Amino acid sequence: MTMTINKSAMSALLILFSCTLMLFGKASISHARPQTPIIGAQISILKPQTREERRYLFAQLRTSGFNTIIVRVFQNCSDRYHHIGKLSTTTPKEGVYFDTSQAPVISNLLPDICQDAHAERLRVFAWMTTLHANYHHKPLPKVYHYNLQSRSCQPTDTLDPTAHENQEFLIALYRDLAANPIDGIMFQDDLELRHTEGFHPKQNGKGFYPEPDTLYNFTVNKNGITGYKPTFWKWSDKKARALQNLSNAIMSACRQVNQNLIFARNIHYETLLNPQWGKAWFAEIPEVLSSSTTDYFFVMAYQQQISRELNITSETELEELMQRLFKAGNILDRGKQQVVFKLQAVDWKNENPLSSKKISSLLQLLKKSRRNSVVMMPYNENLFAHSIGAFSARQPTLSSNKGNDNLLPRWAESRYNFSNNLAGGIGADKWQTEYLTAPGFHQLTTDNILQPPVTTFNQDIRFKQSNEL
Repeated sequence: MTMTINKSAMSALLILFSCTLMLFGKASISHARPQTPIIGAQISILKPQTREERRYLFAQLRTSGFNTIIVRVFQNCSDRYHHIGKLSTTTPKEGVYFDTSQAPVISNLLPDICQDAHAERLRVFAWMTTLHANYHHKPLPKVYHYNLQSRSCQPTDTLDPTAHENQEFLIALYRDLAANPIDGIMFQDDLELRHTEGFHPKQNGKGFYPEPDTLYNFTVNKNGITGYKPTFWKWSDKKARALQNLSNAIMSACRQVNQNLIFARNIHYETLLNPQWGKAWFAEIPEVLSSSTTDYFFVMAYQQQISRELNITSETELEELMQRLFKAGNILDRGKQQVVFKLQAVDWKNENPLSSKKISSLLQLLKKSRRNSVVMMPYNENLFAHSIGAFSARQPTLSSNKGNDNLLPRWAESRYNFSNNLAGGIGADKWQTEYLTAPGFHQLTTDNILQPPVTTFNQDIRFKQSNEL
C-alpha cells in the first residue's frame, strides 16, 4: 500500500517535531562526547562536620578509585540529618539542602559540597526525591491507592504525578537545584506508582476511576488479589507514561538552567530480571523508559537483598543470577555506559559491611559483562578501597576543575529493538490473561507478578535512617 503526504501535512509534521524538541530538550540531536565511566559512592549521611574533614573524606574517595559522589540533598521527617553542626529548634524537620523558595531549607550545604568535591576531582550528583517531596508550603494533590483491608480508595503521602500544580512545583524545585554547581542529578526511586496506586476521584464525587473491579481479580472476601485483568496492564502503561512525561519535563527545565547537566534514574532490578514484575509492581516498562531523556539508568542490583527476596541460598546461584541481571541490562542500553549497576555495600539489617571478597567477585563479573561503571550503596568508612581501585584502575583521570568534562551524551530518541530472549522477555503481554495468577512470591518465573516483596519499595531511601550509615 502506497501512502502520499501533501505539503500541508508535511509542514504539520515538521511543526510537531519542532515542538517535541522544544518540550523535551535536545536529547535527540546531542553530539557524542567522550564517555567517562562512573565509579560512584552514594552518600546517605555526610558525617564530616568541618570543610577540612569533608575534603579529607573526598580525597580518600578519589584515592580509592571513585570519580563520582552521589549525595542526598533532601530531608524527610524520618531521616537523619547530614552532620551540619548543632541543630536549632527552628531547623526544619523536612526540606532540602540547597537554596530554594519552593520548600524549607535545612541548610544551603550543596554549594560547599560541590566546591570541596571538585577540588578533589570528584563529580557531584545530587540525589533528589520526586513524588515524596511532600513538603511544599501548601498542600498538594496526592495519589490515591486501593486499600485491601478497608476495600476502599484512600489518599497517600505521594504526590500525584498527573496534577498540574505538582508538576509546576517539582519543575520549579528542580530548576533551583540545577542552579547549583552540580554535575548531575539522580532521581530517587520514588518515581514510581505501585500496583494499587494511581486512582483518581470521579468528578461527580461518587467513587474512583478506574474501578478496582475492572483491574483486579479478588479473593472471595475481597481482601486479597489473585490476579490482574487486561485493563490493569493498560492502566500500568498509562501510569508509566505519566511518570516518564514528568521526569522528561523536569530534565528539560533543568537543562535550560544548565545545558551540561546529566541525569540518572533509579530502576528496580525486577524490571530487568522479569519486565512483567516491573510493569505490575512499579509501573516501570522498558519500552516506555526507552523514551527517557536521562543519561543513565542506575539499576539497584543489591545482591544480598536479591538473595533474600528470591530465596537464593548459594553463592553460585547468586552469581549466576547476577550475571543474568548484568546481561539483561542490554534491555535498557542504547549506547555504551547507559546502564550502571548499583551494588550493596552493607547488610541492610545490621549495617555491617559485606564481604570485600564477595563484592570483588561481583565487580569482576561486571567487568566480564563489559560494564565499566558501578555505584556502591551506601558509602561507609569500611568500603574496600582495594576492590574499587582494581575495578577502576584503567579508568581515565578527570580534569580537576571541569566537573562536566567527558560526560555521557544524552540519547538520540529512536525505537529500540527489544529482545524477548532476555530476562523473560519484553513481549510478555501475549500471555497476560484475565485470570493470571502468581504461584509463588519469590520463584523466578514469569507467572510471579502478583505481590511485590515489601522490601523492594523505596530501596535507597530507607537506608539513611540507620545510625551507622
